[in-house]
Amino acid sequence: QTRPTNRHGPILEIWQYTQMEKRIESAENGITRLASLLQDLFTEMYDLKESNESMKKTTDDLKNQHDELQRIVDMLNNEKNDWVVLASI
Repeated sequence: QTRPTNRHGPILEIWQYTQMEKRIESAENGITRLASLLQDLFTEMYDLKESNESMKKTTDDLKNQHDELQRIVDMLNNEKNDWVVLASI
């Protein structure tokens, strides 16, 4: 009866296969978690972009309103000055 020269018998091969399966499963779980985190990040980035665009539009609207109010104030000041000039005549 001869002994196998290969020191890796079937029990050791099964053990190594089991360990490899566990490593693959851990890697798959890590990749799944990473994909989930990336999806969350992309969602947050999209939401931030939308929020930023909304804030920019609101800021532009406020600037336009400010400019219009400034125009009205300037016009009223000019009319007041015209009345002062007319009243002094």
